[in-house]
Amino acid sequence: MTNNKTISDACKAWIKRCERDELERATLRSYRNHVDHNIEPAIGDKKLSALTRAHVRDFMDDMLDKNSRAMTDKVLRSLRSALNEARCNETSPNRSNCVSITLQLPL
Repeated sequence: MTNNKTISDACKAWIKRCERDELERATLRSYRNHVDHNIEPAIGDKKLSALTRAHVRDFMDDMLDKNSRAMTDKVLRSLRSALNEARCNETSPNRSNCVSITLQLPL
C-alpha cells in the first residue's frame, strides 16, 4: 500500500466508492458514523503501511471497552471494508485478484 496514505484516506475513498455504488442513505450514514466517530479519532492518522495487528487489536479492545459487541463488530466491518478497498486499489486496478483482509472479534 502507498506509504503516505492513512487509514483516514482509505476510509474516505471507501465512502466515495459506497456513494458511487449508490448504497442506501441510511447505510451510508451508518458507515460515515463508524468512520467519523470511531475509526478516524482512534487510528485515522496511522499510515496504512505502518498498520499492525497490534494497532487493530488495541483499537478493537478500546471499542469493546466503550461500546457493545454488536457495535464493535459493525465498526470493524467498516474498517475491514475500507482496508480491503485500499488494498484492491493499490494492488489491482481491475479488482480481479484482490486479497481480502480478515478482522474478527474473538469468541
